[in-house]
Amino acid sequence: MRKLFALSALSVAMIAAPTFTASAAGFQVTTHSATGNGRANAGEAAIADNASVLARNPAAMTRFESAEISGGINVIAPTTDVTGISYQAPVPVQAVPVADQNDVTQTTPVPNLYYIQPINDRLAVGFAANTNFGTTTEFSEDFHNAVELPGLGKPLGLTGGKTRVYTINLNTSVAYKLTERLSLGLGVNAIYGEGEFKRSAPTDIDGVYAFDVDFKGEGWDYAFDFGALYEVNENHRFALTYRTGSDFTADGDAQISTLHPQAGPITIDVNSIKLNLPDMAEFAGYHKLTDKFAMHYSVNWTGWSDFKTIDFIGDNGAVVYQNEYGWDNAMRYAIGGTYELNQKVVLRAGIAYDSSPIPEDKRIISIPDSNRWWYSAGASYHFSDSSSLDFGITYINGEATDVVEPIAGGSLGTLSATTKTTAVIAGLQYNHRF
Repeated sequence: MRKLFALSALSVAMIAAPTFTASAAGFQVTTHSATGNGRANAGEAAIADNASVLARNPAAMTRFESAEISGGINVIAPTTDVTGISYQAPVPVQAVPVADQNDVTQTTPVPNLYYIQPINDRLAVGFAANTNFGTTTEFSEDFHNAVELPGLGKPLGLTGGKTRVYTINLNTSVAYKLTERLSLGLGVNAIYGEGEFKRSAPTDIDGVYAFDVDFKGEGWDYAFDFGALYEVNENHRFALTYRTGSDFTADGDAQISTLHPQAGPITIDVNSIKLNLPDMAEFAGYHKLTDKFAMHYSVNWTGWSDFKTIDFIGDNGAVVYQNEYGWDNAMRYAIGGTYELNQKVVLRAGIAYDSSPIPEDKRIISIPDSNRWWYSAGASYHFSDSSSLDFGITYINGEATDVVEPIAGGSLGTLSATTKTTAVIAGLQYNHRF
């Protein structure tokens, strides 16, 4: 009974971490075009070779002399395996091995669309639709049923479940060329987010769950982005950008069910959750070194430490539960090259290192994040001076990461495992200049 009370009090805490993934994206989507996908996004804010630059730097719109549209799709195909899984009960008995979970993430298409309209030789406006966050993980019923504690049920249901999220970013931007070398830009972003998560820990009492929730939520919020482009000359330029975070609320309709040792089954109504999406900044450079070859690079910063809490809000507007996080800010470094093979074909390649924001003691299996390397290649084919087709492909190799996850604060034992994620991102994009 004492352990049942601990489950009732702490199981809400266990859902908070997976909800963090579903509402704020377990990984950040940094690929916004097939062009950028072919160079590991190196130099994206400074290159401005088509309208997709609007995803990274509104100030770069001043480089366009005529209207241009770019649109395409990137298909993200991750493979996440959870291996060496072991469950240790709260009492000192032999650990229980659990079958590996293979391919718990899903392939996702991510479309994008950009339009830039110069007004005169100094002023330009633009419109964009893309995404900055998204993830899907789902664990099997065999995993959830692998361990059962007498009187307490199946604790692994609190660690796996299903987590799905995506966001859509709708942007309107304006840029102005202050001098022949310096341009500034401002963008307003309307962010739509939708997510789903399922978690359950059934007891051995018929029809009763020690913990159960099936939450689906959606919402809107707003953010701003600022950009600067400094052109030393036609062949050398630098960019600096900053995108604000946002206080995001997802509205939904769900109940958290728990089992109280005295009161029996109880339910808690939840109609929204609140959290912060992180700020982002980028410094980028572009240098055309010969008539045919250019190099470019980026340093990106994401302010994941802005995530202080996730708040579960009940029907009366009160916080049902608040969970704290200890994530770190994350850095990304990329370098790439572009080679003009001839008047029709442009080749590009890049490499990047992406650091995980999750400290070792904060890892959980429903957020299979790790440090990772990007290896990218791509090409453009120009049908004419006004139209072209871009292709890009990236292979991402994530480090194998050990996870030690206390269940319900450790009162229901501890789960240990190793997660490993690789991914392929393939993109196709059409560009047209009017």
